[in-house]
Amino acid sequence: MVKLIDGLKAAGIAANDIQTSSLTLSARYTQGKEGRPSMVSGYTVSNQVRLTVRDLSRLGNILDQTITLGANQTHGIAFEVSNAETLEDDARKLAMENARRRAQVYATAAGAQLGPVLRVSEGGLFDDNTLFRIYKFSGRDSAAASVPVEVGTQSLTVSVQVTYALR
Repeated sequence: MVKLIDGLKAAGIAANDIQTSSLTLSARYTQGKEGRPSMVSGYTVSNQVRLTVRDLSRLGNILDQTITLGANQTHGIAFEVSNAETLEDDARKLAMENARRRAQVYATAAGAQLGPVLRVSEGGLFDDNTLFRIYKFSGRDSAAASVPVEVGTQSLTVSVQVTYALR
């Protein structure tokens, strides 16, 4: 693990982007002969780290490098939006603008004027981590010999319900 962690740091992964996620020690037993009890024959150690890779064009090469450095298991990839809260706030502003535009259309169609906002509620805020739409990103062709990883896209959605008064 020292070789793996040092190698990842040398490859440009920041120390705060490498985190121990699991460390276990288990005894291994062998069956005793002729009715004798099982005996401890050794121990198995599992040491797992979680990586944050910020340059996704390097992800395949980094996965390859982990194997070269001695890793013998991987346990999945999770894609996250690093500035989700800021993006969600921008979406909230756009949702409110859209609600006002639509309300204005309805008020005009009803022969009324749009009044003040009476109520706002937010619903349907979610981070869709399960739907990935595949796209080709720059750097993919140059990394063709590495583990192929398609990053796709993620959607952040905000839904608001706005009640306006009519005049």
